[in-house]
Amino acid sequence: MSAKSYYLIAVLILSLQMGWAAPQSYPTARPAPGEDLSSILRQLKNGVADLKHEMRNHESEIRVFENKLQSQESSFEQLQQKLMDDVQAQRDFVRASNINLDGKTETLDQSIKNLEAMLRGLTSDFRQMKTQANDSIAVLGQYKQKISELENLLQTQSQHMQNLEAALQSMMEVWQAKEAAKEIASKGSEALRTYKVQAGDSLEKIARAQKVSVQALRDANQLVNDRIIVGQTLKIP
Repeated sequence: MSAKSYYLIAVLILSLQMGWAAPQSYPTARPAPGEDLSSILRQLKNGVADLKHEMRNHESEIRVFENKLQSQESSFEQLQQKLMDDVQAQRDFVRASNINLDGKTETLDQSIKNLEAMLRGLTSDFRQMKTQANDSIAVLGQYKQKISELENLLQTQSQHMQNLEAALQSMMEVWQAKEAAKEIASKGSEALRTYKVQAGDSLEKIARAQKVSVQALRDANQLVNDRIIVGQTLKIP
């Protein structure tokens, strides 16, 4: 067998010794008690961004791995064909020489068996590499599903926040309307709670009619005594 063939075998064995690390799963961050809804949503968005970044990295690694695998498969096929050609050439040479080469034939047969065993090992390694690639693709699919679920959760939480903000806005509007109505009612009440003194009225009579005390009527109108005049406007407390 030529030195070039042995060199190709060595290169292929070295290339098979390269490792492949499947993507690791990350723990899901759980919000601590007491955090508000906005903080939880920010953490979820950050987690989604990290997962997307990891997914893109793993997709790039898988593409590089697939290209490398295709290149190694092509090299393996070329090497296998070269080995078969070399074996066939050696066998043809032995048959054509018609010389007593029993010892050399046994050595050659042993070398052929060793090469066939090596080829079987290489084939097994390639199968393992394909299995790892399939596992990585499956994990990547799980990442995509998890990201989709997180995005749906974020959309739901955002909708809930919008609904909550709308409800708070409505409550504020109702409260402001009530306050305005109270203010208007208070002003109207103040405008109506007056009395114009008529002929024959007295402070005590007016207090009794308005159901207030005489002293309260004096205080509301800053009177120092019970004297009133016709046409005077009194405030009713």
